[in-house]
Amino acid sequence: MKKIYTLLAFAIGFSINAQIATNGTNPSGTDASAMGRETTASEYYSTAMGYQTTASGAASTAMGDDTTASGYASTAMGDDTTASGDYSTAMGDDTTASGHWSTAIGFGTTASGSRSTAMGYSTEASGSRSTAMGYQTTASGAASTSSGFNSTASGDYSTAMGRSTTASANYSIATGWYTEASGIASTAMGDDTTASGSRSTAMGYSTEASDYASLVIGQHNLLGSTVTNSATEFSTDNTAFVIGNGANTDNRSDALTVLFDGTTTIAGDLSINSDARLKANIISLGSTLAKVLQIDGKSYTMKKDDNQKQKIGVLAQDIEKVFPELVSESNGVKSVNYQGLVPVLINALKEQQTEIDELKEMVQALVSSE
Repeated sequence: MKKIYTLLAFAIGFSINAQIATNGTNPSGTDASAMGRETTASEYYSTAMGYQTTASGAASTAMGDDTTASGYASTAMGDDTTASGDYSTAMGDDTTASGHWSTAIGFGTTASGSRSTAMGYSTEASGSRSTAMGYQTTASGAASTSSGFNSTASGDYSTAMGRSTTASANYSIATGWYTEASGIASTAMGDDTTASGSRSTAMGYSTEASDYASLVIGQHNLLGSTVTNSATEFSTDNTAFVIGNGANTDNRSDALTVLFDGTTTIAGDLSINSDARLKANIISLGSTLAKVLQIDGKSYTMKKDDNQKQKIGVLAQDIEKVFPELVSESNGVKSVNYQGLVPVLINALKEQQTEIDELKEMVQALVSSE
């Protein structure tokens, strides 16, 4: 009967503590398991396996060589890994997952932000819900993402991808090679591009978008490489679109520039298809002088132009009365086809020249008759 009580007591004790120990291990926690050499499982439901591993968090697991799982339900696996955040996971070599629900995988990676993930070689994810992947990348902004080689996403909700890219402003995106997006919600793509204006975009090679909401493509642009009017607020004087065609950073130039007030500058020629083989129903305009005389050139300012810059042109309503085919309308706004005025003026000039020649003949005849 005594043997029966002894066996019963042993069974009850094992079911309560369920401690497993081998070769110098220390399973001191309730229902803890320590296996291997010099391992320690000090909290309930903890497991330590391998060499000099420590599972000090409740329901934690430490496996491998010199690993530590101190957070609740944490897991440390590999060599010299540490999972100190609750529900964290550290795997690989010399990785650290200190944020709650964080994950660090690879070599020398650190995930210190809550719900952060660091993967690869020496990557660091310190922002909440941040992700760092690749080689020596850093994601320090909240919900930021950094991937590639030595890229940094420090702005909240920012993304840096490629090699040595930097997304420092909130909601910014930098991709490619040595690109930088420092304006709020800005985007820099390509090689050595910079988007410093809020909501700006720089694409291509060594382009710079400094104005608010500007778009720059090409290479080594001049206009927009420095702030024209405002980097943080909309202005009609701001650069809207630029195609850069500079040779290098010391010789910047542009092929095309457009301001938000509509001012457009083209460095080269503007050619429009005018091949007769593309056209049908070709008819001469004939006499246009009488109609041209009804058109009056105007000087004016645009109502939405903050600087009230003086401009010269015509009114669409005036042109519509004599040449309706040169006027179009979109959303209630009338526009003039200025290019279409060229043949009109050519015929008017020819007609006027004909009249001048006739007058010359009349004068010559009068002079000869004297």
